[in-house]
Amino acid sequence: MLTPFLKSKYSLSGEVQRLPFTYLLFKPGITFREWLKNIITELMCNAMGTNAKQIFDACVRICRRQDISISKFLFPVAVLHTAIAGSDEDRQNITEEFLAVLRYRCGPYDTTKMKDTLQQCIEIIFSAIDHMTKWLRHKRQDDLSSKTAAARQQNRHYSLEDNSGLDPAIRRVRSILDAIPPELMGICSLEFKSYARSLLYWEQHIRAKRNELCEDEMEPLYDQLQRIYMHIEEPDGMSGISA
Repeated sequence: MLTPFLKSKYSLSGEVQRLPFTYLLFKPGITFREWLKNIITELMCNAMGTNAKQIFDACVRICRRQDISISKFLFPVAVLHTAIAGSDEDRQNITEEFLAVLRYRCGPYDTTKMKDTLQQCIEIIFSAIDHMTKWLRHKRQDDLSSKTAAARQQNRHYSLEDNSGLDPAIRRVRSILDAIPPELMGICSLEFKSYARSLLYWEQHIRAKRNELCEDEMEPLYDQLQRIYMHIEEPDGMSGISA
């Protein structure tokens, strides 16, 4: 039955219809489907490079017409592409959009639907941040391996502190991740019960503040860390913080 389709070819015709789009998109009253559909359409339609344009041009049509799970799957990929190949303005826009969502706090007049929208938006942003972090780790490992091999061939030592040949793509992705405070990530993760993630970022926040604050000012940070350990049932960690 499917044999005739094995050699079939299809072509796309016409342009994707795009609504007027301006950042910041997230605002009270917006639905998660509306937010995700509009932002992923903007990211994919602004793809850079021939191959990326061809792939995203096909994907964006699927995202607009099919189940939202496809858009959720492709969102981290589109964000990473924008981080690597987009302009400084593109990176700034996506960073500000992420910060607007992460900093939003539901008030007493927000509906349950708005609270659900915020949670879903934060979860998809977490997935994009995780994807960029994973890419960054693998990219650094690949660069280190290639530079170490090149240095070995030239009979010289390669220092890990040598950043002269750092890939520009690494700097671009890093610029987005560095713009999102670990404190904010830790608080949002704790609010939405992502305790392991909250622990990761809150420890980063403590390390960053250790040289800036005195012991008394650090006390509330350690108290928050202890509360996080309580949620993940880590008695050794709680004992260490108490000590």
